[in-house]
Amino acid sequence: MMKGLNRIRGSSRVIGEVRNAVSIYATSDATVLIDGETGTGKEVVARALHDEGGRASGPFVTVDCGTIPESLFESEIFGHARGAFTGAAQARPGLVAAANRGTLFLDEIENLPLSQQGKILRLLQEREFRPVGAEYIRSADVRVVAATNRSLHTMVDAGQFRVDLLFRLEVLRLRVPPLRERLEDLEALLESLVARAGACPRTVYLAPSDAQFAKLRARSWPGNVRELANLVERAAALAPALGWAVAWHAAIVGARPGAQLSHFPAEWGMGRLVSEREQRQVARVRDALERNRWRREATARDLGISRVTLWRQMRRLGLEARAS
Repeated sequence: MMKGLNRIRGSSRVIGEVRNAVSIYATSDATVLIDGETGTGKEVVARALHDEGGRASGPFVTVDCGTIPESLFESEIFGHARGAFTGAAQARPGLVAAANRGTLFLDEIENLPLSQQGKILRLLQEREFRPVGAEYIRSADVRVVAATNRSLHTMVDAGQFRVDLLFRLEVLRLRVPPLRERLEDLEALLESLVARAGACPRTVYLAPSDAQFAKLRARSWPGNVRELANLVERAAALAPALGWAVAWHAAIVGARPGAQLSHFPAEWGMGRLVSEREQRQVARVRDALERNRWRREATARDLGISRVTLWRQMRRLGLEARAS
């Protein structure tokens, strides 16, 4: 599994700036606020920050501020003493204690209830907390990293977020760019996501064709890397039966709003297992086509076959759409 800066995939200028910021911020324990649109990979950046810092051997504990009920938030975060409330038969450490000597990642901090923001402020300010129902105060040996997909300054203006907490959170700030600003990273991201998807070992992997990459680059990617991961998972699920060339076609077309996943050549019926030999043939013909800029006469000469035979192979292998 990838660690540290290797978690952050891509070679674009904007992602290079992110990687550089992580390297610098990792040298201290100062609180970091990571902002970026939904699905950009803020937690990946937070984990890279943890891996690169002096607390890498400690735990990385995630708090999803958007899923913990307000009534349970304090107990979940700070823990509780025995008898603190009905049903508290024994003391229970919270997530802050679980992150001791490590990193506490407050994801979707914009969803933190206003009533609880003062308690998080005390944690950041005093580096201490009191478990629910306890008479003692515990010290917090944690680095805090928070993430948001909204403008906290706008929320402050609207009275939805404490300005003093915002100041404490953004000691250091890091922006994760949306996918549409780093389209040159698509190929590296695809390779990483395909490996993570764990495609069938019988399937010979083929990257998307030039035409398929063009379609990927033309998308607006409102869901960012998370949306791309979903597309890759769809292609990986189809690849064992259809081969990657057709699986990419089906996944990319199916990713469009309102489109169906049945959009692949009729010659490739669902449930037909494509052999490795056939997949290699797809790669061989496609490589020859791309080498000859999709000129069929030159490609046929390159392959030592007639134009008619080439066209038949292209139709059977689902490659005629690119030529048109």
